[in-house]
Amino acid sequence: MTGGTYPYRRTYSFTDADDYWDSAIMDYADDGVIDYYSTQTVDADGTITSQTSDQYADGVDVYSGTYEVDADGNIRNTSYMDGVVTSVWEYEYADGVLSVLRADSNGDGLWETVQNYDSFGHLIYQMYDTPTSDGMIDSLQTWSYDARGRRLGGNTDTLGDGTFEWEQWSVEGYVCGSM
Repeated sequence: MTGGTYPYRRTYSFTDADDYWDSAIMDYADDGVIDYYSTQTVDADGTITSQTSDQYADGVDVYSGTYEVDADGNIRNTSYMDGVVTSVWEYEYADGVLSVLRADSNGDGLWETVQNYDSFGHLIYQMYDTPTSDGMIDSLQTWSYDARGRRLGGNTDTLGDGTFEWEQWSVEGYVCGSM
């Protein structure tokens, strides 16, 4: 396969009777040397459940990820680098609508981001523990909406000290801000 002026060869293998690839090999210079290797597993309904990639096909810096979906449709995505957890993202759903998102973006076991949504999917609460990831809230945002789902206003505690330094409100259909 050739793309523009960059020759490369990409080979996919299909070992199951489905339409999903099981492994992919790339030879960027089309010189017979494998430069990238990736595998994936896919469940019966087409959901990718795990993936492993070796960017340089050298067994070093091997990225992998697992995707777990429970009976309620909640998702847990865990990423690894050389077998060490680098991030965990959890998505909880209520009646098919995202209700909570949690992210441990650095694999330390603490949630750096938590977001809560109302039954219409509107973001109503957002907490960040960054950049220190010390288990303490560094910033907090809240929002409110009218019956039609239009954002009425929001508050932001940028210092994580329990005091809202920033607020927004609607004026004649427009969201304005004030400090």
